[in-house]
Amino acid sequence: MQNQLRQSQLLQNLQAELTQPAIPETTLAFGLASLPDDLAALLSQEQPRLITFSPYNTFVAIVNQEYDLRVWHVQNQRQVLAWGVESNIADVGFSPDETLLTVATRDSVLHIWRTAMDEYTAKMALEGHTQGLTDTAFSPDGTLFATASEDGTVRLWNLSDILKGQQVMLLQHRQPVRAVTFSPDGQYVLTGDDQALRVWSMAGQKSLCLSHDEPLRLVMFNNDGTQVGSVSGETLVRVWPWPRLLEESSGACGRMPIELVYATAHTPTYVVYSALIFT
Repeated sequence: MQNQLRQSQLLQNLQAELTQPAIPETTLAFGLASLPDDLAALLSQEQPRLITFSPYNTFVAIVNQEYDLRVWHVQNQRQVLAWGVESNIADVGFSPDETLLTVATRDSVLHIWRTAMDEYTAKMALEGHTQGLTDTAFSPDGTLFATASEDGTVRLWNLSDILKGQQVMLLQHRQPVRAVTFSPDGQYVLTGDDQALRVWSMAGQKSLCLSHDEPLRLVMFNNDGTQVGSVSGETLVRVWPWPRLLEESSGACGRMPIELVYATAHTPTYVVYSALIFT
């Protein structure tokens, strides 16, 4: 996919962006240097909290310090959506085919738009969780959508029915869940709460539990699906081989041999992208 971008160039871009004072370390700014100069300069001035590219790099969405959302068409360098919300934005995502834009907010509402080349048309706000949303993920084939929440649940929705508010699976946790992602083959859902990284089969059965000393903030796979990484606390990154991790698991919640673990002075989001995408 094009959103994998040019990996060797991106590593250089990432390193350069870490030294740019105009981009705060809280920004998901990888790939910013790959944008047209005018658009990159504009986004830098916005002091963004979060930047998300659509899968084919058609659109880029940013959330600024005031939690206002702006979406641009990258090639045309034209803003196609401007939206302000009273509740803080937790996550922004595009569906694999770029037809949906989702915005998760801390007031437990998932906002969904249908996208088009020249405009965004607001579709609806989907409610379901009882506390704030923290993370979202689309399945690789685009048929399922997962929402994680501070209410201790992860809900899976069938995209064909999501606008009807119909969920297909509920994964219960005892603590707030702050991270969720799908395995590359779409057969597992990985979640991160205050105590562990948990792997669930698509039948809703917990297959694996990896203990952590601090709350998880992020879970993601590298581009070829051979590694899965977690970020807990402020700077601690752990990386495991996948799917070998499943084969070595005993099923009980505990610790497994780690392929890579290190701490960093930089925000862990940067570290995960550098540790996973570029290996």
